[in-house]
Amino acid sequence: MMRAGAILVGRRLLSAGRVRSILLLILLGVRSFQYFRLAHLWMFDLHQSAHPRVRHTSPVIIVAIDEESLQRHGQWPWPRTVLARIVGIVAAARPAAIGINILVPEPDRLSPARLPDLVSGLDRDVARRLGSLPSNDAVLAQAIQGRRVVLAVAGLDGQGPGASTTVQHVPVHPVGGDPARFVRQFASALRSTDEIDSAAVGHGLSSVDLERGVVRRLPLLAGVAGGMVPSLGVEMLRLVEGVPALSLRVTGSGIKTVGIGDYVLAPGPTPPHPSTRE
Repeated sequence: MMRAGAILVGRRLLSAGRVRSILLLILLGVRSFQYFRLAHLWMFDLHQSAHPRVRHTSPVIIVAIDEESLQRHGQWPWPRTVLARIVGIVAAARPAAIGINILVPEPDRLSPARLPDLVSGLDRDVARRLGSLPSNDAVLAQAIQGRRVVLAVAGLDGQGPGASTTVQHVPVHPVGGDPARFVRQFASALRSTDEIDSAAVGHGLSSVDLERGVVRRLPLLAGVAGGMVPSLGVEMLRLVEGVPALSLRVTGSGIKTVGIGDYVLAPGPTPPHPSTRE
């Protein structure tokens, strides 16, 4: 008969004290691995800061909205007409593709027809003339229309306010297995207003999972509302290459390559979902 506080392992009877010692050793081993990994990440960050990679080419130009931009043009959010003007200036340089990593899920409250509600005492004739002007969303949609523009979408785990399951999916041609079980899955997405969203020819995922407050991985592909959505950069490259679908090589351990026309990308190991981490 086994006494309380003892565990039978194989044919040996371990006392409660020995069990606690074994569990303590396992816990110390797990903690030591975590601390080692944190030290490794700290050293990697330090190396990146001290010796950043030297760029020899600049195929990608980032138009950033920084503090200087805010001081010059006013607080964020800017009217969509300003964004439309920026798109026009960038498009005039004839880029291969334009990616807009900004979400505008609600109508612009600074549109002309909405100004009478914000500014009291406007003359009725002025209010009527403002109401006849196109909305700021229509102006931005017109700037996007007909151009190789990719808009950002954000993956959502639930069905909260603004969540949508109507998302543009990209066809994938997998070889070797189902890729869905190896990618991050989102139940829905947050996207721009229908008027702006429908004007874009491409949609790319902008969501990332932070690792202790730092972005260390960018997913090339994710599942959103039952289909595949590539990252913003991958979708831009797909449009530039003019290919209708992505080619995936899948094995039992994950997605090994993502093919985009003549380009073949090799993703890193798939990390666990943040909710499964300790």
